[in-house]
Amino acid sequence: GPPGVAKSYLAEKMTQFIGVSSDVNLFTFQFNKDTKNEDLFGAPDINEFKQGRYKRNTDGFLPKANIAVLDEIWKGGPVLNGLLRVLNERRFRNGDKDEVVPLQFAISASNELPEDSSLNALYGRFLWRVFVDYIDSTDNFFELASNRINRVPEISPEEFMRTNNIDPADVSLNAMIASYHKALEDDLSSGERKYVFSEELIRSAHRLAKEIRDQGIPISDRRLLKALEGARALCYVRRRHVSSDIFYSMINAIWSTPEQAVTIRKIITDPNKNFISSASRNSFNIIQSYNIDSNSIFPVTQSILRITPEVFIYQARCKPNAWIRLVLS
Repeated sequence: GPPGVAKSYLAEKMTQFIGVSSDVNLFTFQFNKDTKNEDLFGAPDINEFKQGRYKRNTDGFLPKANIAVLDEIWKGGPVLNGLLRVLNERRFRNGDKDEVVPLQFAISASNELPEDSSLNALYGRFLWRVFVDYIDSTDNFFELASNRINRVPEISPEEFMRTNNIDPADVSLNAMIASYHKALEDDLSSGERKYVFSEELIRSAHRLAKEIRDQGIPISDRRLLKALEGARALCYVRRRHVSSDIFYSMINAIWSTPEQAVTIRKIITDPNKNFISSASRNSFNIIQSYNIDSNSIFPVTQSILRITPEVFIYQARCKPNAWIRLVLS
């Protein structure tokens, strides 16, 4: 299936469903064009090499696995031929001997199907094939999104800094993250719901994604969820309640080309689609009616900034000189 539809996550959950325990060897690997035999089957055993024998140390690698998760398998290149016997006969040629592979279950995930006919044999090793697509049901997306974004982040500010190699001495960043997490926690526990996505807003976001895809612009469920989370963080920074106006700030989290940004903006501001409030749409149209250049002066700066600050983020990407002058004024 396409990127961002949780294929790897489903593969991981599948192994958990089967029941990976201490006596089960799990091998997980993500292929790329530089994948080598050593990555799958282990490096040559130095002690054996000194004795004039070529043998791999397979401990912790595919030949010793009971369960294997092979992610992005068709990006592996020539190394893939080595999987044929392992997946079919459950045997691996290690030096001058055949070793029995205890593999009981293998699952793979990929964004594409194999195009090279030389991979047909390997493709045939996989019995069940399932296409995973974007979530089509709005009800299902609502269930996913409400469980994902309407909750306090699981990672602490300290853990965030550790996993992202951020200097703990940067107290301002640590305090900002902690403050954001605390605000979400208080918002959820108090019922104030300033930063909680309503059911209507989540369903509207899914409808927006489908409209965008209908225009040939890919947006994965993963990117849509991250865009919503990013928009909420922006609301917190600006001390604004989460509302449909967040769709303005999501424009730059969705497009891949500037032309796509124009198309997405038209969809969001279309009065017949009801993605944003009429007040916000009017403010946006006012801004668009001005032909801003580096020498122009915008007469209603303050009032528009209060209503739709997200609009200026988008315009700043396209005409930075004009909007820098506008902000300073």
